[in-house]
Amino acid sequence: MKLVHTYSKKQKISFITILSIIIASAITIPIILHNSKNSIEDQTPPNKPQILESLCFTNNSALDSFFENSNKTGLNDENSYQLKNLVFNTTENYNPHYGSFSFAYNIAVSLTNITRFVKIINCTFQGYSDAISLINSENIEVSNCSFIQCLDSIHIIESKKIQIRSSVFFQFYQAVKLYNSTDCEIFDNYGSDGQNAISLRGSPLNEIKNNEFFLAKSNNKLQRVYRGIALFESNQNSILDNTVGLPAGFRLHGLRLESSNNNNVSYNSLLNCSILFLKSQNNSNISSNTYNGGALTYLENQKDFQYHDTSGSLLVLNNCSNVNISSIDFISDSYGVVLHNCSSINLDRLSFTSNLKNQKFASAIWIEESKQINITHSNFTYRFNAIFAHYSDYLNMNNNIFDQCDSSLEASDATSVYFSNNQMENSTLLLDTYTNLALLEDRSQFYSNRINGKNLVFLFNQSNLIFTDPLDNSTIFAYHCHNISIGDFSVAKTSGILLRKCTEVSIRNVNFTDNFNFGIYLMNSDYVKIEKSRFQNQKFGIFTNYGTIIKIHDNSFISNGIGASLCSLRILEFNNNLLERNGDGIKLWDITGGEFYHNVVSHNFKNGINTANCEDINIQSNEISNNDASGILIVGTDDNCFIIENIISQNQENGVSIFSSREICLSENIINMNKFYGLFFSNSIENIVYFNEIRNNSLTSIREDINNHTIWLDDSFYLESTVIIANEGKYSYSRSRSISGGWYNFFEFQIQFNCETTIDTELYSGEKNTYVKNT
Repeated sequence: MKLVHTYSKKQKISFITILSIIIASAITIPIILHNSKNSIEDQTPPNKPQILESLCFTNNSALDSFFENSNKTGLNDENSYQLKNLVFNTTENYNPHYGSFSFAYNIAVSLTNITRFVKIINCTFQGYSDAISLINSENIEVSNCSFIQCLDSIHIIESKKIQIRSSVFFQFYQAVKLYNSTDCEIFDNYGSDGQNAISLRGSPLNEIKNNEFFLAKSNNKLQRVYRGIALFESNQNSILDNTVGLPAGFRLHGLRLESSNNNNVSYNSLLNCSILFLKSQNNSNISSNTYNGGALTYLENQKDFQYHDTSGSLLVLNNCSNVNISSIDFISDSYGVVLHNCSSINLDRLSFTSNLKNQKFASAIWIEESKQINITHSNFTYRFNAIFAHYSDYLNMNNNIFDQCDSSLEASDATSVYFSNNQMENSTLLLDTYTNLALLEDRSQFYSNRINGKNLVFLFNQSNLIFTDPLDNSTIFAYHCHNISIGDFSVAKTSGILLRKCTEVSIRNVNFTDNFNFGIYLMNSDYVKIEKSRFQNQKFGIFTNYGTIIKIHDNSFISNGIGASLCSLRILEFNNNLLERNGDGIKLWDITGGEFYHNVVSHNFKNGINTANCEDINIQSNEISNNDASGILIVGTDDNCFIIENIISQNQENGVSIFSSREICLSENIINMNKFYGLFFSNSIENIVYFNEIRNNSLTSIREDINNHTIWLDDSFYLESTVIIANEGKYSYSRSRSISGGWYNFFEFQIQFNCETTIDTELYSGEKNTYVKNT
C-alpha cells in the first residue's frame, strides 16, 4: 500500500487531487511498523491498527539499538537505515475551524548527534510543531514525503550534508528552516498555503534549487508578511531555478537577503513578489531572475545615471545613488520599484496601474534603509499601501495622486517625512497596523493635502486646543498632541480621525460615516475618551493599537466591518454603547483590565463579542442577542475573566464559546434560545459556572469538547446552583462516559430534560442535585 504521492513539475496531475489522497490516507489509514532488512515500513495488516506519533534518537547507539531490536543486523544494501511508508499523525497544533496553529511542542522524528546514513522516504506527517528535527547530524535524506498542517515541517540545526527533495508541504508556517547548517541540498520540493517557505540563518554553502512554493490563499489576511526564500547572515549559498509566488496584492518577499553576502541568486521566477535586502547585502551574483514572466531589472552599486525603461518591469536598486527614474508606466499587480540602501533617488512622473480592476495590490514603491528619496507627480491606483518606507530618512512626497489606496503612505521608523500637495481619491492617508516602531519624528510635515477634495488637517505637537471643523468632513491627523478636544462635526468619505502619540484627548459628538478603513484610528495614545459619537459604514468603527486608559462611552456602531477593534490596551472602559449589523460587534485582543457594561450587541454578522488573549476583563449587564455566530467567543484568555448578569439569547451558534482558556467565571447570566449550545467549552479548565439560567437552547446547554470528543475537566470546574431546563436537543448536559479521569463537582444542581434523555448519575459527584425527567 502506498500512502504518499509525490509531485513533479513535469507531471500533468492536479495537486488538489494528490492532496486529497494524502489527507485521506493520513487521517483514515492507521498503521503499524514492520521490519524488512534495514527499513521500518508500513504493512497495515487488518484489525490491528496502530497510530505512530513519534520517534526520537539521541545518538548513533540509540538508532542502532532500535534497528537491532527490530531484527536489524548491520546496514542494508543501500548503506542506510530507512524509515519508509509511515504515517505520523497528530492534530494537536492545528485548528482547521480557525485555520491557525497553536504552539504545543511536539516532534514526529527527532535525530540528534546522528552520523549514520538515514533515509526518510514516502512518509506522511500531519499536525506537528516540528515534523522532523535534525540536530548536530549528517548524512540524512528526506524524500518523497508529505507534510500537512505542520508548524515547522523540517527544522535543521547545526547539521551538514542533509538532503531534502521531492516532498510536498501544505498549510505550514515554515516548510524548511536551517540554523547554523552547511552543505545541505533542498531541491524539487513543492509547497502551498503556507507563510514562509525556506529560511537559512547563519548557514553557508547550501544549495536551494528547483523548488516551487505558492504561499497563502487568496482569502488570507494582508497583515501577514510572507517570505519565499530568506537568508539571514548566510553566505555563499546557491539559490537557483526556484519559483515563489502567491495571489496578487500580498506582502511577499519572494527572495529576502539580510546581512548575507556572496550568494548566487539566479534564474528564479517571482510571481507577485519581489527581492528585498536588509543591512547591506554585497558581492552577490543576482542575475537572470524573472518577475511575473518578464524581466526583473536589478541594479547594484551604480550612481549618477538616468533610468528609463518602457517595459515597466520590476526595478530593484541596491546601494545606488544619484539616480533619476522618470516617465515609466509600471503595469504590475505587485511591486514596481524596490530601493535598498540607496540615496538621492528621484522618482518623477511614474504611473503604477494594474491589469486587474477593482482588486487592490501590494506596495508600488518599497523603500528600505534609504535616504533622500523624492517621489513627485506620480499616479498610484488600487494599492493596499502605495508607498512603504522602512528605516529610511528624508522622504519627500509631493504632487502625487493616490486613487483607491487603503494607505497612500505606510511608514515605519522613518524620519523627516514630508508629505505635501497630494491628492487622495477614495484613499486613506496612512496605515501603520504592522509595527510599533516610530512612524514620524519631529522633523516630519504634512500640509496642503486633500482627500476627496477635502482638507487633511495635520495637528502636530499642539496642546490645550479645542478643534471644531467649520467646514465638516475633513480628515484630522493629530500627532504628539496633548489635552485637545475634538467635536461637534461630521467626518464623511475621508480617512477619519487619526491619533498617534497623543495624551488626554476628548472626541465627542462626531458623526463618522462612509470613511475609508477607520472612523477613528488610535495608536500609542493614552487617556483618550470617545463619547456620544456615531460610527457607520467603515471597515472599522474604531481601531486601537497600544494605549492606556481608554474610555468609549455612549456611542453607536452601525454596519461597520468591525464595530470596535480594540488591541493592546491597558485599562479600557467600554460602556453604554450600541453595536448592530457589524461584522464582529466588539473584537478584543491583548486587553488587560477591561470593563464592558450595559452595551447592546445585537444582529451582528459574526460574533457579538470576540475576545482573544485578554485578562482581567469584566463583561457585565449587556444584552447580546441575534448575532450570526456566538454571542460571546473567548479564545486563549486566562486570569479573571468575568461574564456576569448578561442576557445572551437567540444567537445563531453558541451563547458562549470558550476555547483554550482558564479561570473564566460565568454567573447569573440568562442564556437561552441559542441555536447551538448555551455554553461550549473546548480545551478549557478551572472555569466556574454558577447561578445561571440556561434554557431552550437547540442543542445541549453545556458541552466540553476538544477535537469533536467530549472530555472531562478537573476538580476546579464547578457548576453550582445552575438550572438547565427544557432543551430541545437529546441531552441537557453532554459528556462522554468513555472518557475517564477527574470528577465534576456539582452542588444544588438541577437538570430537567426530555423524555428520551438518559443520564448516568455515577459520573458526577456533589450534593443536593436533582434530576427531573419530563413525561
